[in-house]
This record gives sequence, C-alpha cells and structure tokens, in this order.
Amino acid sequence: MIRSRALPIGLLFAATAILQTACEKRPDGKMHFMGEPNPAAKWKPSEDITDFTALYSQNCIACHGAGKTVAASIAMDNQTYLNLVPADILKNIITNGVKGTRMPGFGEAEGGGLTGRQIEILVNGILAWKKPLDTSAGALPAYAGPLGNAANGQALFSQSFEKDRPPAETYLNPAFLGLVSNQYLRTLVIVGIPELGYPDYHGFIPGRSLTDQEVSDVTAWLVTNRKNEFGEPLAAQPTPVPPASLPAVPPAPNTTDAPKLP
Repeated sequence: MIRSRALPIGLLFAATAILQTACEKRPDGKMHFMGEPNPAAKWKPSEDITDFTALYSQNCIACHGAGKTVAASIAMDNQTYLNLVPADILKNIITNGVKGTRMPGFGEAEGGGLTGRQIEILVNGILAWKKPLDTSAGALPAYAGPLGNAANGQALFSQSFEKDRPPAETYLNPAFLGLVSNQYLRTLVIVGIPELGYPDYHGFIPGRSLTDQEVSDVTAWLVTNRKNEFGEPLAAQPTPVPPASLPAVPPAPNTTDAPKLP
C-alpha cells in the first residue's frame, strides 16, 4: 500500500493564510513580504524630489492649504487668485519671498531649499488647478495697482461690513496689518478667503462687484490703519514696483491632467 505524501488540505489553507498576512501590496502593484524595504520610502536628497504633491505638502500647505485643508493665508487653489496672479509673479514670490512679511523665499539664493526646477514644478502644478473664471458679474481687477482714495475706501468698507457680515476687526487688526504687504491687502480684497469668511471682489459690496479703482481705494483705507506699538498711524508704504521678470515659466500642463490636491 502506497501512502499519499500530499499535505492535508487544511494545512495548505493555513500556509496560504500565513503567506497572505505576511505580504502587502505596494503602489508598484506587486506583493512584498512585510518588513521588506519599500523602494518608495527610500531616502533621497531633497533636491531630487520632483513630485508636485510632495513639494507642495512639504513647503506650501501649512500656510496656503489646499482642497479641504484650510489655512490662514490665501489658498493656492482659490480660483480667483489663480486667474489673477501672473505666472512670472508667482514664480518670483516663491523664489524670493516677500520682504517684510512672513512669506519666505524658497530659492537657494534666499537660503531656501528648492532648486529652480522644483520651483517650476510648484508653479506649473499650482497653475494647473486654474479653471475659467466667471466674470459676467464684473471684470477681474488688475493684480497690481497704485493706492487709491482712502476716504472712498472707508465708505466702501463700511458698506461691506454691515450687520451679518464678517467683523471689520478681522481686516483692521494691527498685528495682521503689520505682517502683510500692500500688495497682499490688494490681493485679499480681490480674491478673499471664502473659507474663512473673507469675501472676494464679487461679494465685498452686496449686490455688485468692486471696480479696479475701488479695490485701490479699499486697499488705501486698510493701509492707513497700520499703527505702531503706541497706536499711532504709520506712514503709508510706497506702492511696490512689480519685480523684474524671472525666466519664463513653461506652460502649465493641461488642466485635465492637473495634479490632485494634497
């Protein structure tokens, strides 16, 4: 009589179950044993990182948010902002920062850790989120402009912050005004921060949109509210001259292939 050397069927199932629990499927689609080094987790020099999502998550998301992540500053997926800011200006801001504010320069010459190529990836990835903006209710004001009539700006500001509107103190807080530039205030009036209750130029005045001149007027009013530590008004800052253009940024990829929000 010949005995079968086949393993009992129960033992085979047990062995298969052990192997399955000892393995995991990784992004490459292959099964790997638990504990086996993951190539995706392998350390690489910071200058070798070329994935937009990784670069944005490491350098931008804390202050500018994205998707469902809300932050204190203007979100980089704010559609009004994306349609407002020129690509070369966005690149300049990321590269050199904004002096006198909390926006640092990420370029190597400014002590940042990003290469020129990485900054281009950030610029293109951010601009790839842009969608056509409906301007039927009012033309989009210019990104930059001189300070306007502060008295008219005060009147417009008062119209905006009637009852059931966000408190005016949000904009007029001395600490806030001391941290931001004139250009940031203008940009804020135009694009707002909807997720925090800051209206954009369409909603600043109920029922109509702000004109370019009115944006300059409101910006001038906000600037006049800057005060020193003794509560005394500060001299108005000169309107900044747009920075010299950097090398052109390659066109943003087709929006259908836009990177996903982190």
